Amino acid sequence: MGDIAEAFRDHLRSLSDTEWDALVAEVRTPKPCASPTMASEVTQSERIGTGRNEGLAEARRRGYID
Repeated sequence: MGDIAEAFRDHLRSLSDTEWDALVAEVRTPKPCASPTMASEVTQSERIGTGRNEGLAEARRRGYID
């Protein structure tokens, strides 16, 4: 396993600046969301402190709680 890791490190070290920049651009470019639910999800920071209990709301919606 160490041989594979070392070979990968050697390959990355051998990349030119333009090849490295292209790799970074490919890896760090955000891809569009595959499903509409992922796109509509609220970020974690927006959820914190809102006072909403999603589990309780879902239980009420399903009729488990009056």
